[in-house]
Parts: sequence; C-alpha cells; structure tokens
Amino acid sequence: MGKFPISNFQFPIKFKFSNFQIQIRILRTNWRLETGDWRLGYTLIELLVAITILGIIFSAGYISFRDFSRRQALAGAVRAVSGDLRLAQELAFSGKKPTGCITLNGYRFKTAADSYGIVAACSFPEIEYEVKVGVGLPVGVTMSAQPSPNIFFKILGQGNDISGGAPEVITLTQVNTSQTQTITITSGGEIK
Repeated sequence: MGKFPISNFQFPIKFKFSNFQIQIRILRTNWRLETGDWRLGYTLIELLVAITILGIIFSAGYISFRDFSRRQALAGAVRAVSGDLRLAQELAFSGKKPTGCITLNGYRFKTAADSYGIVAACSFPEIEYEVKVGVGLPVGVTMSAQPSPNIFFKILGQGNDISGGAPEVITLTQVNTSQTQTITITSGGEIK
C-alpha cells in the first residue's frame, strides 16, 4: 500500500507528495498570472533606459536631417540661380524682345544679398523691362557677386560685358554653416 498509481507508473508516496507540491505551485503560479495578482511589466529603470536610448537616436537623426536640409537648400539655390543665369543668356541669345521694347540691347542679371532678378535692357525706349524680379533665396542663404553685382548678356550671341579675362563669380553662402558654393561666368559665356 505504499505505492500510488499515476499515469500507469508506480511512484513512492513520498515522491508523489513532492510531485504534488510542485504541481500545486505551478497551478498557483498560472492562476496568479491569469488573474493578474502578480504585477507584470517593466521597471522604471528599464523604461528610463529605453527612453534615453530613443532620445539619443532621435537627436542624432534630427541633427543629420537638419544639416542635410541646409545643404540641400544651398544646392537648390545654386541650381535656381544657375538656371536663371542660363535663362537670361538664352533670352539674349535669341533676341526675344519683351512687349513694348523696340530696340533690345540685352538682358541683365541683377544680384542682391538675398534676391536676384532678370531685366531686359532696351535702348528705344530707354527702359528696363522686368522679366523676373525679386526672386528670393532660401532662408539663411546669401549671395554676393564679384567684381560686379550685374551681369549683362548681349543680344544675338555678342557675348557678355565680362572683359579682361577675369570671370564673374557669384558666391552663395549658407549663413548657419558657412558653407559656400560658387557659380562662375566666363567672358565666353560659359556658366559653371
């Protein structure tokens, strides 16, 4: 009578008692998990570590994105100014006159610190017709032209007013990062 049958096996009562205790503990553990008696979740330290790691990753990503945005703003401004220089050059080369202009001399590209424009220069009547005026640069981008703030493209392939072999250089600067890019206009009319 010292043996007790379980699952077709005979175990001593003493072992069965130990097994019975283990089974009760497992059942109690499962019952506590199912009813929510035990407090399950993350500790405050674990949450703080996770939030700190996410904050570091986010700040590094934000800084990289901000620098990328600034570089793209400068590159976009360079592309826009180069495109409008080519537009003024093409308009002069084709000899296209604005309405009201009888004798066209050429097109002038005017620069300022934060904007630029294109005007048609007519000798009869002696007036400048605005083609593209007050084109603003992105915020934080400034422009300077050396040696002159005005570049004049003459009509019908007669060139420009850049003389002496020294090219006209337009420098665009990103104020926050001090990055610069230049656009060079040669006396032969090449824009690079």
